[in-house]
Amino acid sequence: MGSVQIGECDVMGHMNVRHYVSRSLEALAWLGLELDLGPRHARDHGAGLVPVDQHIRFLRELPAGTPFTVWGGVIGRREQTLRFYQEIRNASAEAVAATIVTDAMLGDLRTGAPRPLPSGIDQAMTRLAVAVPDHAAPRGLRFDPPWRPAEPGAREGTRVDANPEGRGPG
Repeated sequence: MGSVQIGECDVMGHMNVRHYVSRSLEALAWLGLELDLGPRHARDHGAGLVPVDQHIRFLRELPAGTPFTVWGGVIGRREQTLRFYQEIRNASAEAVAATIVTDAMLGDLRTGAPRPLPSGIDQAMTRLAVAVPDHAAPRGLRFDPPWRPAEPGAREGTRVDANPEGRGPG
């Protein structure tokens, strides 16, 4: 738990976007610790969680002095990428202020090169499994990119259709 500091606010007196991201990254480190990807793993293997993509939805403002909590878990895994869900909640109003979906990989701490996830990560993920609630779902495109990069030797990428639930442009 923490509170919004005056120095973290924009000219309107609300927590600035960069501090939402900062708080989500701090919480991501705690989730990594729960997955045995914390400081010991970094020290022993030279690799740590590296965010590669984020989807943030701002639902309510957090003015200076507001107490808040960050709650989260693991949505799932696709190959060597983990997908995390987090909520930043106004603790006094018991209301969600922002939702963050982060895709992260295990990266080499010196070069940033992708590293394979350790064996046993799937078992550790089950303890932290969460689903994305409706209030955090994207309104238009899905969480995944709207296109896939071109295969080696191809001239361009492949288009992927918009959200089939009809929450946005199609």
